Formats: sequence, C-alpha cells, structure tokens
Amino acid sequence: MKLDSFINVVEDLEEHQFEESVFWKSRSNLGGNFLSAPIDQDKIQIHFKAFLAKWASYRHPIDWDKLTAAWGTQQQRVAQSLSVCCLEDAMDSELFAASNLFQHLWESSISGLGMTNISKLLAMGLPSVCVMWDQGIKKEFMENNPRRPSTRHVPQMTTYYLFLIHRRYEMNQIIEEASAKNSTDRITTIAWLEQLPQRVHKWERNKSLAKLIDEYYYWKPRLKANASKTLDAWFAVSPDTYNSLWYEGISTEELYFVLKKQHPQIFQSIIFKPGGSLA
Repeated sequence: MKLDSFINVVEDLEEHQFEESVFWKSRSNLGGNFLSAPIDQDKIQIHFKAFLAKWASYRHPIDWDKLTAAWGTQQQRVAQSLSVCCLEDAMDSELFAASNLFQHLWESSISGLGMTNISKLLAMGLPSVCVMWDQGIKKEFMENNPRRPSTRHVPQMTTYYLFLIHRRYEMNQIIEEASAKNSTDRITTIAWLEQLPQRVHKWERNKSLAKLIDEYYYWKPRLKANASKTLDAWFAVSPDTYNSLWYEGISTEELYFVLKKQHPQIFQSIIFKPGGSLA
C-alpha cells in the first residue's frame, strides 16, 4: 500500500461524511474498556445491537446469555492488557492474544455472533489493536495473501492472527513513508496520521491507525463503484473537462481523484454518497 493511496481513500471516505457516530456512541455507552470487565448483558444488548443494526449486521438474534457467560475472567484480563496496545507497535504475542479472544468467541458457538460480529465486538472494545474482519475483507485478504499449502487447514484463530500481522505490517509501511515524506520522527508521524479525520471532516477525535486502516479496506472496494458513477455524471455535465483530463491507461480511481483535486466545484456538484445517490 502506498501513502498517497491510503490518504486519498481515507479522505474520500471522510468527505462522504461517513457516519460512524453510532460506533463511538455505543462504545461510550458500554464504557470504553467494557471488555475488561464482566459484560453487562442489558447494556450490550441495547448498545451493541444498535450499532449492528445501523451497520446492517444484525441479521439473526444473538444469544446474549451465552455471550455474557462466555466472557470470563481470563478474557477480561487479556482485554485489559490489550487496552493499552496499538496495532502498529503491538508485539506478535499481543496480536496472538487478540486472535485468541476471537477464537474463544468463535468456538463458543454463540447464536447470531459469527465471524463478522465477533470482530466488530472486539474492534469496538479494543479499537486501537483489533480490526474488523467481514466476508469481503477476508476474501480480499486471502486472495492477495494466500496461505502456504502446509497451513491449508489452520484454525480460524491463525487466519485472524495472520490478518492482524499483515495489517500491522501495512500500517508500518505507511508510517515509514509518511515519516520520510514529512521528515518527521515516528511519534510525530503517527500523531499526524491519527489526526487525518480532523483535518478532513473536522472530527473532534483522532482515530487510531487500526481504525484508519479498517476504513481504508472498507471503502476501497466501494470507491470504484462510486467513482464510476461520479465520472459518468461528470461526463454528462462537462464532457470537455472530462476529455481534457482523460488519457489512455488512466484508471477510474485515478481520474476520479484528478477531478476531485482539479475541479472541486464540479466534483462537489456530482459527488456520490456511499449508497450510490447524488449528494
């Protein structure tokens, strides 16, 4: 992953006014470190369910009794130790511990709490280290980072562990490139990246690098469809400017970002929101 691509995609998502207030509101209502203590069944049922419903992930009733019973003292201690971790600086053992939490919930066979919702629960409770892991993201990861034949039948835990390892690697590549580009040290560079949402969308909060890379992979596949619709609308509105910037070999995403930067007024008039409707 390149720095420019990372920033372009995250900025574009933020500029589409990506609505995740329900994520932060639910996390706040549950208590920031809610996984470090016994799970309050009433609160988790109200607030985590509200988040899942908003993000179209509540398709089957969750066995809340089984979830709260499964989250024992061992899991609480691990969550407490991980609450001070950041993905980009986490040791392998810490990422393995996070994957163990994932595996524990997976093996608990809790109705309505499949792979995607387990990852969302962990990402809400540990947003600086855990990354969401739905079917689309898993497919992209497995296609681009295939396992060796000798590890073909590894447990789900190992898959999520390798996924976190990969995301840590990518985030550190971004940090190194941004540090070189801005001539800043690692700590300053991380702070600069975390402030990206504030610079773009005037969020009142920073976002962890784990949250930003989660946003990147959420929006990247959706960007192409929205970019294509935006370019079609642009051609209909101003074919001359479209033709002046188009050239053989330019990708849909590249032309989209050229339009965005060089013709902001046209762009703002035809920008498509995530659902595919005109702004």
